[in-house]
Amino acid sequence: MVNETGKHKGTDYRVEELIDGKTRLTRRSPFSGRLSEMTFDIPASRFLAYYGGADLIQNIFPDLDSDLREFVMTGILPSEWPEEL
Repeated sequence: MVNETGKHKGTDYRVEELIDGKTRLTRRSPFSGRLSEMTFDIPASRFLAYYGGADLIQNIFPDLDSDLREFVMTGILPSEWPEEL
């Protein structure tokens, strides 16, 4: 099972491979400082490839919408944008 922590774009992340093949991603928002987590039906290896610099996010996660890709990249939730703009 994969369980990796690190920093990406200046904020903390944690990738956890779950028993059912899904991945739990925990990120810290640079706007609020809050930790948030989402569970994706995507293998952990794709997250590790992205955080390892293997390719652009839109190539590794073509199936995610822009809000979810933003969370993967920065940890910013869609609900936080109006508060900061």
